Amino acid sequence: MKYYVLFGPPGAGKGTQASAMVERYNLHHISTGALLRKEIAAETELGKQARELIDKGCLVPDEVVEAMIVSEFDKMQDAVDGFLLDGYPRTLDQARSLDRLLAKKGEKLTSGGSIRYKSHSLNTFEPGLLSVLSLLFRCKDSVNLRQCVSRMRKMLSRTSSMVPVPLISGRGR
Repeated sequence: MKYYVLFGPPGAGKGTQASAMVERYNLHHISTGALLRKEIAAETELGKQARELIDKGCLVPDEVVEAMIVSEFDKMQDAVDGFLLDGYPRTLDQARSLDRLLAKKGEKLTSGGSIRYKSHSLNTFEPGLLSVLSLLFRCKDSVNLRQCVSRMRKMLSRTSSMVPVPLISGRGR
């Protein structure tokens, strides 16, 4: 089984690149954002917890995201040649967790790539990008937009120091 990761903040183009890779290499695209939205829409217990946290401007805990990813691995394992993770890992702890998870399966990360914005500061984002981010974070009004920007800042502050590939699967530790 092959395991790929795409790093980058929301709206950077990971989904666009993932679409081409999924088709070409028979991969299952696992977008943590899409998984969360699916759980919220289905009003599962996990979705209700996630909605409550998101409405407060908080990030969803790693354990919840990791459980969703493991579930996707288990569901799709026999149907594809590999997985493309989009939006996970975002932190060093998540990267180490992914490393352990794959090691338990006798696997390791195949490869990773990083996609970045032209600018990394919300204060200097182009106005169009902020509009895209508001759609990605499901911002419906100005109050919700402030929560979305707050969540985006939290996510960027937690992930801006992450160096993608060398810290996963024992390389560069």
